[in-house]
Amino acid sequence: MKCDELQYRFLGNDCLMYDADEVDEAIAELKARIHELENMPHTDNSAVIELLENQNSELKAKLAEEREFGLNRAKSADHEIGKLTEEIIKLEKKLAEIREATRWRKCSEELPPKDGSYMCAYKNKNKDDGVLFVDEAVWDGEKWSSKFDFWEDIIYWQFKPKAPEADK
Repeated sequence: MKCDELQYRFLGNDCLMYDADEVDEAIAELKARIHELENMPHTDNSAVIELLENQNSELKAKLAEEREFGLNRAKSADHEIGKLTEEIIKLEKKLAEIREATRWRKCSEELPPKDGSYMCAYKNKNKDDGVLFVDEAVWDGEKWSSKFDFWEDIIYWQFKPKAPEADK
Protein backbone atom coordinates (compact mmCIF):
# COMPACT_ATOMS: atom_id res chain seq x y z
CA MET A 1 0.00 0.00 0.00
CA LYS A 2 1.41 3.40 -0.97
CA CYS A 3 1.49 6.43 1.32
CA ASP A 4 -1.07 8.19 -0.89
CA GLU A 5 -3.47 5.30 -0.38
CA LEU A 6 -2.86 5.34 3.37
CA GLN A 7 -3.34 9.12 3.47
CA TYR A 8 -6.70 8.75 1.69
CA ARG A 9 -7.69 5.93 3.96
CA PHE A 10 -6.88 7.83 7.17
CA LEU A 11 -8.25 11.28 6.49
CA GLY A 12 -10.00 11.25 3.16
CA ASN A 13 -9.08 13.87 0.56
CA ASP A 14 -7.75 16.45 3.07
CA CYS A 15 -4.48 18.13 2.17
CA LEU A 16 -1.89 16.88 4.64
CA MET A 17 1.49 18.08 5.81
CA TYR A 18 3.49 15.30 7.44
CA ASP A 19 6.92 13.84 7.71
CA ALA A 20 6.79 11.12 5.05
CA ASP A 21 9.66 9.13 6.58
CA GLU A 22 7.93 8.91 9.97
CA VAL A 23 4.65 7.86 8.39
CA ASP A 24 6.37 5.28 6.19
CA GLU A 25 8.17 3.93 9.26
CA ALA A 26 4.90 3.67 11.19
CA ILE A 27 3.25 1.91 8.27
CA ALA A 28 6.10 -0.57 8.08
CA GLU A 29 5.75 -1.26 11.83
CA LEU A 30 2.01 -1.81 11.44
CA LYS A 31 2.53 -4.18 8.52
CA ALA A 32 5.12 -6.13 10.50
CA ARG A 33 2.78 -6.34 13.50
CA ILE A 34 -0.13 -7.44 11.29
CA HIS A 35 2.06 -10.12 9.71
CA GLU A 36 3.18 -11.24 13.16
CA LEU A 37 -0.39 -11.38 14.44
CA GLU A 38 -1.70 -13.16 11.35
CA ASN A 39 0.88 -15.90 11.78
CA MET A 40 0.08 -16.49 15.44
CA PRO A 41 -2.13 -19.47 16.09
CA HIS A 42 -5.47 -18.84 17.82
CA THR A 43 -5.10 -15.05 17.91
CA ASP A 44 -7.90 -13.15 19.56
CA ASN A 45 -9.13 -10.88 16.75
CA SER A 46 -10.55 -8.28 19.14
CA ALA A 47 -7.06 -7.66 20.60
CA VAL A 48 -5.59 -7.27 17.12
CA ILE A 49 -8.38 -4.93 16.08
CA GLU A 50 -7.98 -2.84 19.23
CA LEU A 51 -4.19 -2.63 18.78
CA LEU A 52 -4.55 -1.59 15.15
CA GLU A 53 -7.27 0.93 15.95
CA ASN A 54 -5.09 2.50 18.66
CA GLN A 55 -2.10 2.73 16.35
CA ASN A 56 -4.32 4.07 13.58
CA SER A 57 -5.71 6.75 15.96
CA GLU A 58 -2.17 7.72 17.00
CA LEU A 59 -1.15 8.11 13.35
CA LYS A 60 -4.26 10.18 12.60
CA ALA A 61 -3.50 12.44 15.57
CA LYS A 62 0.13 12.86 14.50
CA LEU A 63 -0.89 13.68 10.93
CA ALA A 64 -3.51 16.15 12.19
CA GLU A 65 -0.87 17.85 14.40
CA GLU A 66 1.54 18.12 11.48
CA ARG A 67 -1.21 19.52 9.30
CA GLU A 68 -2.25 22.09 11.91
CA PHE A 69 1.37 23.11 12.48
CA GLY A 70 1.88 23.60 8.74
CA LEU A 71 -1.34 25.58 8.36
CA ASN A 72 -0.46 27.83 11.30
CA ARG A 73 3.00 28.50 9.87
CA ALA A 74 1.49 29.27 6.47
CA LYS A 75 -1.07 31.68 8.00
CA SER A 76 1.64 33.41 10.02
CA ALA A 77 3.86 33.75 6.95
CA ASP A 78 0.95 35.10 4.86
CA HIS A 79 0.17 37.68 7.56
CA GLU A 80 3.81 38.78 7.78
CA ILE A 81 4.09 38.98 3.98
CA GLY A 82 0.94 41.11 3.90
CA LYS A 83 2.32 43.54 6.51
CA LEU A 84 5.67 43.79 4.72
CA THR A 85 3.96 44.34 1.37
CA GLU A 86 1.91 47.21 2.83
CA GLU A 87 5.06 48.76 4.29
CA ILE A 88 6.89 48.43 0.95
CA ILE A 89 4.00 50.12 -0.86
CA LYS A 90 4.05 53.02 1.63
CA LEU A 91 7.82 53.41 1.31
CA GLU A 92 7.70 53.25 -2.50
CA LYS A 93 5.01 55.96 -2.50
CA LYS A 94 7.10 58.13 -0.16
CA LEU A 95 10.19 57.56 -2.31
CA ALA A 96 8.26 58.56 -5.45
CA GLU A 97 7.11 61.76 -3.69
CA ILE A 98 10.67 62.59 -2.63
CA ARG A 99 12.02 61.92 -6.12
CA GLU A 100 9.34 64.12 -7.66
CA ALA A 101 9.96 66.94 -5.18
CA THR A 102 13.75 66.87 -5.66
CA ARG A 103 14.14 66.14 -9.36
CA TRP A 104 15.67 68.74 -11.66
CA ARG A 105 13.29 70.02 -14.34
CA LYS A 106 14.59 71.27 -17.66
CA CYS A 107 13.37 74.85 -18.25
CA SER A 108 12.75 74.14 -21.93
CA GLU A 109 10.28 71.38 -20.92
CA GLU A 110 8.64 72.64 -17.72
CA LEU A 111 8.44 75.90 -15.80
CA PRO A 112 7.45 76.41 -12.14
CA PRO A 113 3.71 76.21 -11.40
CA LYS A 114 3.66 79.46 -9.42
CA ASP A 115 5.69 82.55 -8.65
CA GLY A 116 8.42 82.07 -6.10
CA SER A 117 12.00 81.28 -5.28
CA TYR A 118 13.56 78.08 -6.69
CA MET A 119 16.92 76.34 -6.84
CA CYS A 120 18.39 76.70 -10.34
CA ALA A 121 21.28 75.26 -12.32
CA TYR A 122 23.04 77.95 -14.39
CA LYS A 123 25.21 77.77 -17.48
CA ASN A 124 27.66 80.52 -18.51
CA LYS A 125 26.36 82.22 -21.70
CA ASN A 126 29.91 82.97 -22.85
CA LYS A 127 31.45 79.51 -22.34
CA ASP A 128 30.40 76.16 -23.68
CA ASP A 129 32.33 74.11 -21.12
CA GLY A 130 29.29 72.18 -19.83
CA VAL A 131 29.89 73.36 -16.28
CA LEU A 132 26.75 74.15 -14.30
CA PHE A 133 26.49 75.74 -10.90
CA VAL A 134 23.55 75.97 -8.51
CA ASP A 135 22.03 79.01 -6.85
CA GLU A 136 18.65 80.49 -6.05
CA ALA A 137 16.53 82.39 -8.59
CA VAL A 138 13.03 83.90 -8.63
CA TRP A 139 10.31 82.99 -11.13
CA ASP A 140 7.68 85.73 -11.63
CA GLY A 141 5.37 83.67 -13.83
CA GLU A 142 7.01 84.87 -17.08
CA LYS A 143 10.74 85.07 -16.57
CA TRP A 144 13.59 84.27 -14.22
CA SER A 145 15.52 86.87 -12.29
CA SER A 146 18.73 86.28 -10.38
CA LYS A 147 21.98 87.98 -9.49
CA PHE A 148 23.54 86.28 -12.56
CA ASP A 149 21.05 87.48 -15.23
CA PHE A 150 23.66 89.16 -17.42
CA TRP A 151 26.04 86.29 -17.98
CA GLU A 152 24.20 83.07 -17.07
CA ASP A 153 21.30 81.05 -18.52
CA ILE A 154 19.08 79.05 -16.21
CA ILE A 155 18.92 75.53 -17.65
CA TYR A 156 17.27 73.53 -14.82
CA TRP A 157 15.16 74.31 -11.78
CA GLN A 158 13.77 72.44 -8.77
CA PHE A 159 11.69 73.17 -5.71
CA LYS A 160 13.66 74.43 -2.76
CA PRO A 161 14.02 71.94 0.07
CA LYS A 162 12.12 72.53 3.28
CA ALA A 163 14.17 73.95 6.12
CA PRO A 164 14.94 71.56 8.97
CA GLU A 165 12.97 71.86 12.18
CA ALA A 166 14.70 73.88 14.88
CA ASP A 167 16.04 72.04 17.91
CA LYS A 168 14.03 72.62 21.06
